[in-house]
Amino acid sequence: MDRTAVLHGSPDHHPISSMSDVDPNLYRDDFLAWAIQQAALIRTLDVPSLDAERVAEELEAAGEREIQQCKVQLRQVMMTLIKLSLEPDLAVEDRGAMAEVIVVSVNDVSDTVQPSHLK
Repeated sequence: MDRTAVLHGSPDHHPISSMSDVDPNLYRDDFLAWAIQQAALIRTLDVPSLDAERVAEELEAAGEREIQQCKVQLRQVMMTLIKLSLEPDLAVEDRGAMAEVIVVSVNDVSDTVQPSHLK
């Protein structure tokens, strides 16, 4: 699935063309792609009482929040590494605390990002 086209609003992009295109492992393997795919499916439904557009938008937003959380954690890692490199005379305790920030942030990202995100 071309997530870039979906995320950047390509009008020609249709993430799925039929139910046979739905990957049952997608939720586990690539949450953002799953959210985009499910949003596209919901938009095709013709259920009068279903607010399909808003439901679809919420699904897409959930996928985008996952990516945003990773960006925040990675920024934290980069800022901490920069501080460590600019302040070589920090006390051992401070360096240890900063190293812990890095480890926690990297673990948070690795909990969110699956191997399929890195392709």
